[in-house]
Amino acid sequence: MESHSEDSCWQWALPTAFLHFFTVECLHIYLAVLSWWSLVVDVNVKVALLQNGISLGPFTNYYSDLYFKGSAKEVRVVFNDNAPIKLPAVTVMTHQTDVPWLILDWAFLAAAAVLLLYCFVSFFLQGPFWSFGDGKYVHFTWRIPRHPIYQYCVWTMTIAAIILPVLWIAQVFVYTEGEMMSNNIAVFVHSWKSGFLLLFALGRLGSFRLGLCSLSRAPSYWRVRRSSDPIQNVALARRPEQMFTSANTSLEPMLLDALWAAEHGDLSRLARCLRDPGGAEQLWQSCKRAQTEYGATRDAAASLEDGRGATLAAPVEVAA
Repeated sequence: MESHSEDSCWQWALPTAFLHFFTVECLHIYLAVLSWWSLVVDVNVKVALLQNGISLGPFTNYYSDLYFKGSAKEVRVVFNDNAPIKLPAVTVMTHQTDVPWLILDWAFLAAAAVLLLYCFVSFFLQGPFWSFGDGKYVHFTWRIPRHPIYQYCVWTMTIAAIILPVLWIAQVFVYTEGEMMSNNIAVFVHSWKSGFLLLFALGRLGSFRLGLCSLSRAPSYWRVRRSSDPIQNVALARRPEQMFTSANTSLEPMLLDALWAAEHGDLSRLARCLRDPGGAEQLWQSCKRAQTEYGATRDAAASLEDGRGATLAAPVEVAA
């Protein structure tokens, strides 16, 4: 972030919020779709190639040696004994094991399409936002992962991504044997990069937290709590390159650090975060009040819950 200057006016003259939202904030939706496409299509292509005696291993080793060792030995590759390969006309019903793949494929893509459409519509209905330094725009991107439709779409995509490898390996052991089984397992093992990228992209959408053996709702950090609402009333100073390199979630730790410094008497950091440095103290006071109100609400809710628990736990006297 930077302090306000004449040069920072460019972000208010251009629709930087629109550019930032549909390139940076939606980036992981695009990555998830591309990774899914790679898993569903590329793995079946690789299995088909292996079944026809075509291996990409010699090409991989050749170019690995060339670009990482500096030289590569001559390699001669003969495909399928020079015989043509015929791919027959089929439908998903030809091999009924393909039907679950089709269902999962379209469930994932439909959820991704709805998610992108929902983001697009929400951007214009809750805005429209103009500058990517506008606090209202930043607040909007912080909160949209908590909207029910957004969460339903992300969870649908995530469940499909988890079911696919389980379905694949189950079908391999139930319906294949011999060379066909070994080829499928080999491709499965070598597809970990696409699977990891898919789960990483889904995790970055911000609706859940993926552990080693767990899947849970994302934590309620400061940016998604009511205590961050005062950010809507300010304009943040941002550098030009951040329009294509920095997601709005990266602003949270910097703002929290600046608010912590302000709480201990140093307003300079918070002032540097704002387009109007003179609003630093007002923002600090507003955030303090919002946090106090949020804490009081949580304490009251916890006390009410404790009271209900005590009432339920109290013994009931029965008249003789």
